[in-house]
Amino acid sequence: MSIPRRLFVSTAVVLALTTAGVLVVELTRPAPTPASAPARPSALPAGPGEPPQTATAPDGTQIFCPSGAVPAITVNEATFAPTLQGGQSFAAGRYQIKLRGLVLNETTASIAVETYTVTIAGAAWPATVHAPDTVAAGTAGEITVDGTYDSTGPAPADLHVAMHWVWSVTSLRPCGPRGLIEDD
Repeated sequence: MSIPRRLFVSTAVVLALTTAGVLVVELTRPAPTPASAPARPSALPAGPGEPPQTATAPDGTQIFCPSGAVPAITVNEATFAPTLQGGQSFAAGRYQIKLRGLVLNETTASIAVETYTVTIAGAAWPATVHAPDTVAAGTAGEITVDGTYDSTGPAPADLHVAMHWVWSVTSLRPCGPRGLIEDD
């Protein structure tokens, strides 16, 4: 697995764990492997690939829908000047905020991002967002958010970056509201 792919997978795992409100860190030491042990291919038979998901278009034709995790944004770095109280709360005053992260597309199709939205405590924050307009299947693009925020008093630093996206290929629109076939 290449380093960018490994970083992509690791970022997706961290996103999943932090979304659930749980971050588990496990340190393990791999067992030493003998230097003379030759690499062997797996003796297990290859399993069947994931069957393609389909939807029926209004004209009755079958559309093969992308699969994978819903595209998401991860914030990997956040800086606040001045620093937050206790590392998590605003005090009264003006803050310079910079966020850096990734726009993740773990689906099997390219997406087009229509808008990015940044909120603080549920209210729109007019920050400057630099991020890709399209993200190819199975890739990630960098996102940065810069801005100044005037805090009126003690409050949690509740920042969220979201995106509204559609499939780049317009024929995929009938797969569901955002393209993916929804679970029941």
